Amino acid sequence: MHTITYEINLNEYNRPYIELLNKTCNNAEDKFFVIELARYILQDSLSRVSYNNNNIKNKDIINDSINLLYDIGDQIALILFEQMMGLGDAILCYDNKYHFKVKTLDELNKTNKYILFEDKIFEKQEGLKALNEENNKIYLLGNDNNWEEIK
Repeated sequence: MHTITYEINLNEYNRPYIELLNKTCNNAEDKFFVIELARYILQDSLSRVSYNNNNIKNKDIINDSINLLYDIGDQIALILFEQMMGLGDAILCYDNKYHFKVKTLDELNKTNKYILFEDKIFEKQEGLKALNEENNKIYLLGNDNNWEEIK
């Protein structure tokens, strides 16, 4: 779906730093990735270290940092969700053969309220069309919330 490309370079003090190579490196997807990765690393580090009374303050600071990253991550996730829903809604305006693909009919029947496909999110609604790659047939979601093959 998304790709982040980077190089490690040296700054004027010869300290290594990460330089993002994609031209849109200042987008929500990249920021979300970095925030989630930082949160994961802090949580993992916190779970591996035992704290005694002398450095309990450090544990509290790390916990506060993790909570802050959760809050920021949640806000970015909301922005991403809305952007991806907007892309899905835009695709529905066109008369495409299908809107998303699934590997099997079983996978299609297990779709939830929201369907993630590539960089788009579709809300499961009447008129949504899916290509089943297993049998190369297209299915339409009817008003009874059942998928029916388009003949």
